[in-house]
Amino acid sequence: MLRNRDLIKRLKIPALGILVLAVVLSIVFGLTRPTVVFDPPGLIVVLNLLLVGLPAVLVTFLFSRAFLATGVWPVLWLGAAALSFGLASVIGAGFLLFGQVNAAVFTHNTLLFISGILNIAAAFHVLNNNDSLASAVARKGSLSQVYVSLLIVTGGIIAFGIIEILPPFFVQGAGGTPLRQVIVAFSAVSFLVSGLVMFRGYFRSRSDMYYWYALALLLAAGGALDIFLQTGTGTALNWLGRLEQCFSGIFLLIAALVAFQNTRTTRVSAEAALAALFSPRQEANLELLFDNIDDAIVSTDVKFHITGWNRGAEVIYGWKAAEVIGKDIFALLHTSYLDNSPVAFMQQKIISAGSLTSEVIHQRRDGKNVYILSRTNTLKEPLKNTVLGLVFVFHDVTESRHSRLALQISEAKANALIRFAPTAICEVDYKQRSFISINDAMCDMLGYSKDELREMSFFELQDEQSHELLVDRLHRQAAGKVNEDTAEYSVKKKDGSVIYAALKFMVNHPAGRPDTALIVAHDITERRKTEQALQIERDRLISVLDAMQDGVSIMDQDYNVVYINPSLRAIYGGVENRKCYNYFNGFSVSCSWCNNARVLSGAVLRRETTIAQTGRTYEITDAPLKNSDGTISKLALFHDITERKKIDELKDDFIGMVSHELKTPLTVVLGALNAATSNNIPPQEVKELLDDAAWGAETMSDVVDNLLEFSRWQANRLMLSTQPLDVASVINRVIRQFGRKQSSREMVADISSDLPVVNADLVRIERVLENLIGNAIKYSPEGAQVRITARTGPECLVIGVHDRGIGIAAVDQSKLFQRFQRLETTMEASLQGVGLGLVVCRRLVEAHGGRIWVESEPGKGSSFYFTLPLPGE
Repeated sequence: MLRNRDLIKRLKIPALGILVLAVVLSIVFGLTRPTVVFDPPGLIVVLNLLLVGLPAVLVTFLFSRAFLATGVWPVLWLGAAALSFGLASVIGAGFLLFGQVNAAVFTHNTLLFISGILNIAAAFHVLNNNDSLASAVARKGSLSQVYVSLLIVTGGIIAFGIIEILPPFFVQGAGGTPLRQVIVAFSAVSFLVSGLVMFRGYFRSRSDMYYWYALALLLAAGGALDIFLQTGTGTALNWLGRLEQCFSGIFLLIAALVAFQNTRTTRVSAEAALAALFSPRQEANLELLFDNIDDAIVSTDVKFHITGWNRGAEVIYGWKAAEVIGKDIFALLHTSYLDNSPVAFMQQKIISAGSLTSEVIHQRRDGKNVYILSRTNTLKEPLKNTVLGLVFVFHDVTESRHSRLALQISEAKANALIRFAPTAICEVDYKQRSFISINDAMCDMLGYSKDELREMSFFELQDEQSHELLVDRLHRQAAGKVNEDTAEYSVKKKDGSVIYAALKFMVNHPAGRPDTALIVAHDITERRKTEQALQIERDRLISVLDAMQDGVSIMDQDYNVVYINPSLRAIYGGVENRKCYNYFNGFSVSCSWCNNARVLSGAVLRRETTIAQTGRTYEITDAPLKNSDGTISKLALFHDITERKKIDELKDDFIGMVSHELKTPLTVVLGALNAATSNNIPPQEVKELLDDAAWGAETMSDVVDNLLEFSRWQANRLMLSTQPLDVASVINRVIRQFGRKQSSREMVADISSDLPVVNADLVRIERVLENLIGNAIKYSPEGAQVRITARTGPECLVIGVHDRGIGIAAVDQSKLFQRFQRLETTMEASLQGVGLGLVVCRRLVEAHGGRIWVESEPGKGSSFYFTLPLPGE
């Protein structure tokens, strides 16, 4: 709430400047049409929610209460218009957040149109001075009908926006459709007319509320105009329109705050003050209300001659209005200022400042002095800004001043006992909630002087939660109940910082009623900060544990599971205050292998276990965890090592397989060479032995070559040396090589005569063919035919290797291209290889941009195909 009326006046000209700047920018952007786009939807939602939505809700609430209290029609329509304006901005921004531009434009523009209609209705009532609605029941009914209808219409508009049942309202880059432009144009005109009517009310009444509401409506009109001119969301014109609507929301909020400020100044309800601006009858009622206020309200001309004297003034000073009209107010009341300022100086200060608050001493008709809190405001001529007169509001503070003096005496007595206490101590009036006495330690703790604290309520130092907590404890003690818990309260220091205190208090009950409360405060801020730091660290640890893929659990010394992370909860379910031996193993007593004693004494232990629920193997690390209270818990970390163990087993199998597959041909090579170099061996047998040695060497070479290719792929070092390649010649060359070595199989080439040249790595393509043909030979019976085909497909060259062998079951086909996989057949004992051939084929084919697959049925042979991209594909 704005507390300084001068601040509002100082902001009026800059606010008008914002309106003028918006008009100038609208003209500039309308002529230049800048195309830069900046459209973060999150920022739009925040701006519209905070700067338009929330102010609109506050204005709607205030105007609704004003209508219920007075029945003045304009405030009903203005409240509904403000709500529609806020809904337009917030709902439209919400649609933008989800990328629904047309829905955002439709809902925003339609609700803006409704807001314009409601503002026109308000302006019509303002211009015609319609009578108010007298019946309270009728007011509630009218209010309900208007707002329920508005909400229903809003719901329908949202639904239409979502399902897009209506034609498009907006085309990005082109702007609005004709229907949308008509609606936006009418909205702009409606806001403009309504704003001008409000300015007319301002020039008639000089009410700041009229001024700010008029600026808000004119800015809304400018925003609607820019929206009319825009061709895309996020453009300069679009942002100018949005900012104008945001400033419109801010000015609506200031208008509402002005109404609340008037409430504090005149001691009239905000509803009555607001309604009086729109109804002459309400204005007359307001004058009647002023006449019945307890404070003295006196009006004078510029020479301080009395022109108005309400009944509150008659009660305080003893003179009737007829007796004082025309007299000098300062002379009549023998005015003297408590700060000893000269009267003439203060008179000049009032005229120049326009508003002044001071403490004075006045003399009543009976000669007694009264202490007065005086608030003075000047009345100015609207157009010439000249002072026409002054209004004085005098509040009698004599009793409170006497009470304050009495409190000071009481404080002096109390301070004699407690002022030197190192603990903060104060005495509080139970009813007034004000300080009675404060010791030096309390002032040191809070940073206030004693005089500053005496002007405050003890509860002003607390936030809402601490305030409610303290009131509850005071009521409990006043009722004779015991406060068993040790509560902590947040307390605001003078510098704005917050400290935490433990409060002990005792309520005095003279005559059986609570009178004062003695409060002892201990500053526990440092202790609380330490606890909070520990809690933050613990929360951070829990956050880390929650995010871990490994399972984590914490057990206390009594076997209670106090924490499990989501990964472990997914396996075992919720804890529900169970013991660890029951939760993990379903036992009713602790496990025989439990290591809690050793872990809680400081040991870190590791063990492996297989969890039945998942069938996976985990390495469990048990470690001690020190708690903030000094106790020790056990932290258990469940790390899934199933894949690691499989990899270890796979490595062992691989090493054994490679050793075996290399050992067999190496034995053949060594044996053949040793035999061939022996004496007395016929030449024919020497040749056969050397052929056997060559076969073994080639077998080992194939194994090593596949291992090297696979190793290059795993290390990301597989580099292709591509060149134009005649696939037919490559296939024939590989067939000839196998023909020299495998005369027991018939190899047939079925190659299309029009095969195109492809870009490929000759060595790698030969490797693929050798692996595939070698497999076909291995798994084919003696004398069977192995056929190699090559055809041109739509986008690639398709090469196939077909055998008449044992075939492959469907369940085994998915394993063929995985590392170290071989078919389990009756022929396996006689076959060589480490299960890498097809894996290498797959990696080499995919490196060329092709793919490889198998088609097979058990007993009918197998066909392996791979593709090579055609040039330009």
